[in-house]
Amino acid sequence: MEWEMMYLKTGVKALDKLMGGGLSVGKPHVVYGKYKVGKSVLSMQIACMCTRSPKYGGLGKRALIYDTEAFWSDDAFQVWYGFFRDRWND
Repeated sequence: MEWEMMYLKTGVKALDKLMGGGLSVGKPHVVYGKYKVGKSVLSMQIACMCTRSPKYGGLGKRALIYDTEAFWSDDAFQVWYGFFRDRWND
């Protein structure tokens, strides 16, 4: 039996292309880099893409962000989630 790999688009076309179509679904992914380069924002964008309806290119599933820098306060989460939701008109 062959399994077809599913990919979640990140919302960043160049990154999706670099990764062969997006993030492989069902596997953990680590985003790392220097301080203040956008790791947390990218992680939020990917989580939002995961929770979006399949009608809009998402999976309609839950997502988990494990933040080792303690960036995400409840207020920051609401602001960024609202930004991405509004950006994609969901």
